[in-house]
Amino acid sequence: AVSYEEMNDAQRATLTKRRRQATELPDCTGVAGEVLEPLALLLDPLLDRWEAVRPNTELRLTKWHLSGCERRRVEDNAQFEWTPEKATGTIVHQMIQSWCFARKPLTPEMLFGLSVDRVQRDETSIGRWLADRNAPLVEIRERCCTLFTQFVECFPKPTVSMVPAVETRHVWRHGTLHCEAKVDLQLGADEQGRAGVVFVELKSGVTRDEHLPDLHHYALLRLLKLGVPPRAVALCSVAEGTTTVEQVTAETLAEAAGRLAGGVLALVSLAEGRQPAETPSGLCRWCAVLDRCPSGQEVVR
Repeated sequence: AVSYEEMNDAQRATLTKRRRQATELPDCTGVAGEVLEPLALLLDPLLDRWEAVRPNTELRLTKWHLSGCERRRVEDNAQFEWTPEKATGTIVHQMIQSWCFARKPLTPEMLFGLSVDRVQRDETSIGRWLADRNAPLVEIRERCCTLFTQFVECFPKPTVSMVPAVETRHVWRHGTLHCEAKVDLQLGADEQGRAGVVFVELKSGVTRDEHLPDLHHYALLRLLKLGVPPRAVALCSVAEGTTTVEQVTAETLAEAAGRLAGGVLALVSLAEGRQPAETPSGLCRWCAVLDRCPSGQEVVR
């Protein structure tokens, strides 16, 4: 790992922000129960309503259901297809994973090759798409190597003692409710019920208002799943070269629980027949339903 003296200013700032500010980790004994009990009181009646309109059906909720435009989610029924933009994020995460555990320096091009080989060997959907001769591999390599280089310029390499883990999956179930999240990078470890983990979310563009609340949602799911939340969450914007770090508090988790319940309420009421709400924004420019949405057309003019 690069020494502190060898780091640039952005790397030093990131390291300083994510370090512990105290010698002891926060004790989280009983926190899960304090959050779950009021949350269950909100969720159980909603899940009864869901069962009435969608009997024996799982209600799946992700961060995508907690913000953004409902109409887009409801009406955009296009089948998922890989694109260079979508593939870039997935491959860069694989590159970061290889970088974290590499015992010798590897160039971005070498890391890209290792990552592509891995997803193709595992026969994932992206691996099959990349193996297709029509996949724009040169364009994806350029995107990935550029993004990875920008990332390491502002984020110092984790040491093995930081227990780095890439794309950790967190699932929490409550009755028919299924909540799931995937964390880009996880650092640290808990110690005897004390929170020691830091969640890191990597953003290739500028940050938006919902990005930190999404990380709070991830923290809530880890608390409900394991009984211990992360110590902190960090939002790393490659475009801006900045990392924003927030300590996870009881207030943070309570707000995330309220947001989760609100997301479930929205899904239930949509299933009961409510018309989806429109939330125009700059993202309307790329929306699949823009041609039939006057509100979105007004925004992008």
